[in-house]
Amino acid sequence: MFLVIIVKKKDNKENIKNVKKQIEKNEVLGDAKKIIIITISVLVFIGIFYLLTVFILGKDDVNNDNNNEVEIQFDEILIGTSFSLKDDEYYVLYYETDDDDVSFDLNSVISSYRSADKDLYLYTVDMSNALNSQFSSEKSNTTASKASELQISGPTLIKFSDGKIDKYIDGIDDITDTLK
Repeated sequence: MFLVIIVKKKDNKENIKNVKKQIEKNEVLGDAKKIIIITISVLVFIGIFYLLTVFILGKDDVNNDNNNEVEIQFDEILIGTSFSLKDDEYYVLYYETDDDDVSFDLNSVISSYRSADKDLYLYTVDMSNALNSQFSSEKSNTTASKASELQISGPTLIKFSDGKIDKYIDGIDDITDTLK
């Protein structure tokens, strides 16, 4: 009888170990199922948003096909490119477009000059642009040899020849007389 009890205790211990192993397997399988379900849910959620985005953006593309014309203009430049334009000789007019009085006077002069089809091309630089405003100064530098040395005080017209300053003209009246 003692032998039977020992065998039964051994069997019980093995049964307990087997039950614990089975429980651990079930827990692992349950965790794996949860991870797979969560992953599939997230992928479906992302897929729905992707399809909605394609649908919404696809409609915008169809409606705006005729409005996607791109126009590149070379009339207004940044001050940093003043010395490096492709032309041999050209004018660059520096003025603040935010100043209504100056802008009104100079815009009519610019329009007249360009419509007259003069030999030298006229580029403009908007000094009220944040990228150009660092070159505004109280005193002009008429002998600048590169863009970083330029200092502009008020409306200024500069004639460039071979990438160097040829003429430096300050003031609206002098600019208007030169461009006529």
